[in-house]
Amino acid sequence: MALIGLGVLVFLALFAHWLAGSVPLYIQAGGEHYFPVVSMWYQEAVVPSQYGLTAWSEATTIWLPLVPYHPTDIDLLSPAYLSPLEAQPDLGWRYRHWLGTDQLGHDVLAGMIHGTRVAMLIGGVAMLVSAFIGLCVGLPAGYFGDDRLRLPLVRILLVSIGLGLGLFWAFVSRSPALVAAGYSFYSILISLLWLLAGVALGWALSRGLEWVVPPLRRTIVVPSDLVGMRLVELLDATPKLLLVLSVVAILVQPSVLTIGLLLGALSWTPIARLSRGDLLQVRQQEYVTAARALGYSDSRILLRHALPNILSPVLVFVAFGMSGAVLAEAFLSFLGVGVSGDDVSWGTLLRASYTNISAWWLAVFPGLAIFYTVVVFNVLAMGLRRL
Repeated sequence: MALIGLGVLVFLALFAHWLAGSVPLYIQAGGEHYFPVVSMWYQEAVVPSQYGLTAWSEATTIWLPLVPYHPTDIDLLSPAYLSPLEAQPDLGWRYRHWLGTDQLGHDVLAGMIHGTRVAMLIGGVAMLVSAFIGLCVGLPAGYFGDDRLRLPLVRILLVSIGLGLGLFWAFVSRSPALVAAGYSFYSILISLLWLLAGVALGWALSRGLEWVVPPLRRTIVVPSDLVGMRLVELLDATPKLLLVLSVVAILVQPSVLTIGLLLGALSWTPIARLSRGDLLQVRQQEYVTAARALGYSDSRILLRHALPNILSPVLVFVAFGMSGAVLAEAFLSFLGVGVSGDDVSWGTLLRASYTNISAWWLAVFPGLAIFYTVVVFNVLAMGLRRL
């Protein structure tokens, strides 16, 4: 049942524009056939002028989504705070506001459908970032401990310098461009590429110097377990709520991507602890000892033999973490510091109910959606735990 519930959420997230929106599914204009909604996969805005029309109604044939409203469309024929139980303008069942309207006349059902996409995107991004950072910290800590990881000193220094330069290029020098782009997906992707380029530059220079100057190959022991666990304890000792609110307040226009990255960057410590604890047991297994005896490198043993055996508990935490990320986004949006005004989420709908406590539908339906999502992922996590 949890998989069916997850499938419903994924379907609503992927096909939100097909189910609720003012862009037609299909039109026939000038003897040609078009599918404008398909353009929503790769375009932010689709307007009638792209098809030689001044309005969608001029098309010879038009098929609208099941809910013909975008979450930001204002219905001038319906009042604000229209209850789903009140009488509505007789425009046909398709144009009825089945879940009512908010304070500006936006359709709540359309907001609920598009809010599913926001919730899934933020939860997915947060858990991907959380799992990546947690595994990068926990795997070396558990596998190498404090005395088995030896790295050339020059590589540590140059990679650290490259990391610092990458952070400067990615987020300090590009901060005006990030603000101008509203922290969009592509602007953040470019910054991450600059960060990766800085680290790659430091690694390449260190490898070259090691090859040219053999004395630079002298290695030192890196206490990966000590360093990793101190990072975990430092982040666990930090009040995450205050940190999240402070960072979000700095952002001019928080986007879905930036909220997901922020939540993921602050929620990786349990995965690091979990992966470290499992690796402490896995590294003592006979197949790991046999792989070492065969001369396999530590990276191959870690990635191809040890990692697959600890992924199951990590996936359980990721499933639990998805529900936590959805709750966190709803909380931030309810406080008014979540996603930008162009994105409608369940939290923004809940915030609208705060200004008018008589608008019960603005609290009930988003609350049920959040409850349903949390239950689905918690049941899914418990099912994964039994595997």
